Amino acid sequence: MNRVVVMGGCNVGKCSDLQVKTFVCDQTMIIPIRTLALEYPKIVQQRELRTVKRNNVVIPGRVEAKRTEFPIVIFDISKKGCSFSYHDTENITTLKEGDILRVYCRLPGVSDEIGAMAIVRNVKREQKQISVRIQFQDITKTFLTRLMHFLFAIEGFIR
Repeated sequence: MNRVVVMGGCNVGKCSDLQVKTFVCDQTMIIPIRTLALEYPKIVQQRELRTVKRNNVVIPGRVEAKRTEFPIVIFDISKKGCSFSYHDTENITTLKEGDILRVYCRLPGVSDEIGAMAIVRNVKREQKQISVRIQFQDITKTFLTRLMHFLFAIEGFIR
């Protein structure tokens, strides 16, 4: 049995005061009620949600999206995706979650520009700057090989 403390307004009859009620619950509550947690768990478990480590970088690049091309700066990258930012101007179409785009960059130590298709997972606006998180889609072997060489090189350097 669990002790439950509920704080809420009474909507029975003419009662309109804020009330605190304590009761023992020996079964699952089916109807949701408005509650306020007055006590937190003594043990909080933490679990890493990401399966792949992100690496902080500063890599110039460009994006092709919605028949527009614009410059970006990649600020973190992993084998699954990356985050980049760009300046919000009137001639650039704002990206939104679910948009498909093509991202290009020139990794340090690699002479050729590499590119991959990606889907937008998150967009955050901060003043005139837009930060976008993307997940790579349909990665070519060439892209993945060059990216992995770069990631192994910087991880060895950072440690």
